[in-house]
Amino acid sequence: MTIFIGKNFTVYYICTSSTNEALPTNSNLLKRNIQVQETCPLCKQQKENESHLFRDCTISARIWASLGLGIRTCPIHFISIEEWVKNFLKLFWKEDGVKSSRTSEFIATLWAIWLHRNNIVFRIEVVNPLAIVDTKIILLKELDESVKIKERNSSLSPIGTKIEDRDLNSQGIHSNEDCIVLVDGAWKRCKQNHPRAGIGWSAHFNNIKIFDGNAAVISTSSLQTEAHAILRGLREAINNGINRVHIYSDNKELVQALNKRQYPFEVATLAHDIQALRNKFISCKIHKVSREVVTPAHVLATAARLGKIVS
Repeated sequence: MTIFIGKNFTVYYICTSSTNEALPTNSNLLKRNIQVQETCPLCKQQKENESHLFRDCTISARIWASLGLGIRTCPIHFISIEEWVKNFLKLFWKEDGVKSSRTSEFIATLWAIWLHRNNIVFRIEVVNPLAIVDTKIILLKELDESVKIKERNSSLSPIGTKIEDRDLNSQGIHSNEDCIVLVDGAWKRCKQNHPRAGIGWSAHFNNIKIFDGNAAVISTSSLQTEAHAILRGLREAINNGINRVHIYSDNKELVQALNKRQYPFEVATLAHDIQALRNKFISCKIHKVSREVVTPAHVLATAARLGKIVS
């Protein structure tokens, strides 16, 4: 099951944005010297931060209580919204498995609350808890349709097209039809406790570099940063018309997790996004290699972490 619903919304977005105070709630906007009313657009009583909007607000609390998820909220000041979300996801996955329908409904509800909040702020809509419920239902229908489309596409994929490790020759080079994309992530925590992260990618075809690049990303760990690098490498391959690709990464833990489909929680959403992109290729293989092999990508990633973006 893919762990995202709606337009670019992910559990990763909620969790990391709340950790880094990046979600544009009224409280965070004021911290950036953007003059807005600090009160919550839904209840119009308390200050709007992530914990209040998604959990403690009286409107949000009514939404959670109306669902069949067994969630009863009350102000829980000793548990961050990040931990609150993670705890429920872990519970649903443990009890229902990775295809838990409760997980989908939980995520869709979070996204629906955020959408309704934005409609109130930017479209001057009135507060309407039923609108949140209706949006959640629409999002779940969209998810169901996307799963059906993915299953249909998977059933049409050519059989036996994946390239195994034995296809590498002694130099580690694949057949002439395959593109190799080197990826790497560079992550370092600053003294101020704000992580800096950069990713780099370098693609080669017949030992000739065909494209490369780097970017700065928001990340809370080196593992998460490497996942961003693999995801971006796949996207760049698709954008460049590649249909057979080998991703080279020096992160053993992540490569094993992706190939076994057993993901650490901190990269679960990114991992599902990576698997969704892998299905778009005729052949896609992810390999663990040494740091020396991905040196070109590492140099680019380090430069991005330091603010030097390749144009």
